[in-house]
Amino acid sequence: MKLKPQRLPAASAVLALTLGLFVALVAVPRAAAISVEPPSFTDLVAKSDDILAGMVTDVHSRWVVNSAGHRVIKTFVTVRVDDQMKGATESTKVLEFLGGTVGHQTMEVGGMPRFTKGQRAWFFIRDNGATLCPLIYAHHGAYLLKRDPISPSDRLYRLNGAPLTSIDAIGQSDDHASTAAVVSGPAMSSADFGQAISRELRELELNQKVQVP
Repeated sequence: MKLKPQRLPAASAVLALTLGLFVALVAVPRAAAISVEPPSFTDLVAKSDDILAGMVTDVHSRWVVNSAGHRVIKTFVTVRVDDQMKGATESTKVLEFLGGTVGHQTMEVGGMPRFTKGQRAWFFIRDNGATLCPLIYAHHGAYLLKRDPISPSDRLYRLNGAPLTSIDAIGQSDDHASTAAVVSGPAMSSADFGQAISRELRELELNQKVQVP
């Protein structure tokens, strides 16, 4: 079974879809594509249930029965938590993504973030297991960590490989980010990113803007 991607309209609607509604859409059979409005850094921090940095230790796909009673393929990404900034403290976190391949059968969801064992990243998580994608704002909800070859520090990169040069660049499209990075400088460090998250969380708390899941 090969499901061809089809774009769904609005970001908010897509992220609010339950797995049952999604299966109703793909039963024809077609798969939806994730489309989101780029967030601000404040949105990313405030609207996440969990914010953590860690390493992907396992990726596997299997058939499951969703809440609507339909069989779908889901990909489970296990993350070893190295740094937890928001949410309940856990040593590991299993993220549930709709779609994947089991044997010769594939369910595709256009625009769905993908990860491989050994990758390290910052993850911004919302409604894990209840939506198409556990990363809030889809591909805007994770930033890969790569070791700087010159200094002993981790640097941040978007899932498409473009460097994240500052928190102000989070709302940029991937194409614009790739071009802007040439002008604005190198990828920001993971330490600076973590400090920015801490400051934002403190400010949101002071202003009583932290959203309760």
